[in-house]
Amino acid sequence: MGRRGRILIRSDTIPAADFTETAQGDRGPVLCLLFRTIERSDRKLKKTIDELIQEPYWIIDILPEQVPKDSPGQFFAVEKYFLTEERLTAIKLKHINLILKLNCYMDIYTDNGATCNPPPDRIDEEMRDRYMYIIMDDGMILSEPDDTHMTLFSPDERLLNLVREIAGAEGLFVWGPLQ
Repeated sequence: MGRRGRILIRSDTIPAADFTETAQGDRGPVLCLLFRTIERSDRKLKKTIDELIQEPYWIIDILPEQVPKDSPGQFFAVEKYFLTEERLTAIKLKHINLILKLNCYMDIYTDNGATCNPPPDRIDEEMRDRYMYIIMDDGMILSEPDDTHMTLFSPDERLLNLVREIAGAEGLFVWGPLQ
């Protein structure tokens, strides 16, 4: 296994074009990040989680629409089947892939907005283990470790379009809005 690099944060006045500068240190490569990168991760979120969960929402699901209460099918038996460990693990991987792919296009915040762009393996682990509020721009996705769907709150048009495209590629559907 290769050696891990170190991250060096520089708050001096190096021009923004130099933020990808790397150097070889005694323990491996050193990546120099500028202060303005840190400012981005400390930005104040415009809406709190409590405000976002009051907004209109969409469902990111394995089904293309909400199943009616009077449906003649066997929704609860099928749901129980998908909630088995093997099936739920496969669905959760689709959820994780969606979040990681979204993170390629925008910052994501976890831990009530305190953590910006956590490492992919941490996102993976936490989405499998706990409820997560994942905030991006003015929207938010609620991920629950033991459910076949995620809830998308208050997305702008760009976020909603990205979620729809990525969800479709993962074999998921986005439906709503629900109030």
